[in-house]
Amino acid sequence: MLVLRQAERLRKIAEQEKQEAVDNMAQATTQVNTLTQAKRKLEQTISSLQEEAEDLENEAKNADDRAKKAAIEVRFSLCCLLSQIKALAGLPRTEVDNYVYL
Repeated sequence: MLVLRQAERLRKIAEQEKQEAVDNMAQATTQVNTLTQAKRKLEQTISSLQEEAEDLENEAKNADDRAKKAAIEVRFSLCCLLSQIKALAGLPRTEVDNYVYL
């Protein structure tokens, strides 16, 4: 009888340990799933941020190109104006007035 009691007690202990292991496994599985979802979300965020950074870099490059072209156009316009001013400087005053009003 004593052996049966000990065997029953050991069986109950083993059953409790088994249940604890099942509970721990369920908790670990839940944590893994939660972490996997968080990882996916972070990867999506990183991907979006990388795309946005590339877009911003392209926009900055395009803006820089436009600024360079504008600077060239301004220099060209200034050269034209200076040439016109020099040409007007050599004309008599009445011809300058006529040129300005054209």
